[in-house]
Amino acid sequence: MKGAYQSLDRHYRYWLIHQWDERWPLLCVIGLHPSRTDDLKGDRTRQRVIGLAIGLGFGGVLMLNIGAYRAGNPHDWKTAADPFGPENSVQHLADYIARFKPAKVVVAWGKNCKSEPARLPAANLLAQLPKVYCWGRNTDGTPKHPGSISLDTPLVQCRVKTTVL
Repeated sequence: MKGAYQSLDRHYRYWLIHQWDERWPLLCVIGLHPSRTDDLKGDRTRQRVIGLAIGLGFGGVLMLNIGAYRAGNPHDWKTAADPFGPENSVQHLADYIARFKPAKVVVAWGKNCKSEPARLPAANLLAQLPKVYCWGRNTDGTPKHPGSISLDTPLVQCRVKTTVL
């Protein structure tokens, strides 16, 4: 099963799901922002996340993001009039997670999220989730991005050091 929920103008993507084996659990990965690539074709980050999920024994991924604005790079996302989107608040993210019921939630937004506007404090998001994982932390406390790790990197319980994204 593949699917995505996005705004009618396709400027915002709120969630994307790619499930290849429904017998295995779903992994949710929360990144910084979705790319501009076609939702069905995928991009390097999504392919990397799929590889990591397969290696960990998952049968699909639910991709969420701190900001829903589709951008080619973090700079474009940061300079957007509304990088988050009207349906991407902390409560929306919690609702998407409740809807799809992933077995684990992984935060993976990387260092580019540290200096973002404080609309989505990490503490608020993490407080709503019973257990959050990451593929390790950067020296500044932000969770590592999937593009900066090897495919055999294990998940660890994540406690983000910064309270503002």
